[in-house]
Amino acid sequence: EAALEAEKEAEKIMFVLAEKDPEKYEVALAETYQKLAAITWRCDRHEEAVDCIRKAVGIRTSLTDRRPETFLPELRESHRVLATYLHHLGRHDEAVESERIAEAEEEITEEGVWDDSNFRFASPYGRLIQLVDARSSPGYASRQPILMLA
Repeated sequence: EAALEAEKEAEKIMFVLAEKDPEKYEVALAETYQKLAAITWRCDRHEEAVDCIRKAVGIRTSLTDRRPETFLPELRESHRVLATYLHHLGRHDEAVESERIAEAEEEITEEGVWDDSNFRFASPYGRLIQLVDARSSPGYASRQPILMLA
């Protein structure tokens, strides 16, 4: 809980700084929301964690629109974290959508803006899409992936 309070305080400070100088502080604000999401998740405040990671996704989407070659990896990571959280909450349709967005971003190549060869985050949840898409078939419940959060 002390870590949560400290990160919430950091979020307040970064939010004020990002409002005054977005170019300088938006990246740090997105990172703060991502950290806050992880901490709130570990404190069993799952909906609050989803809200925080959605804020990180929103900021990183804006940053990626301006400089995709720089911010696309972080945006993909945030989408995958969001997908994981949503999956654990049983919100499979939303989880699949977030994972699909992350996978679509992964497919962007030099012809677009970004080459995947240096991406530092690999999601073990890619199979989530296939399993959730098959949920109407018999035995779906027994085939749901079990995802672990650190």
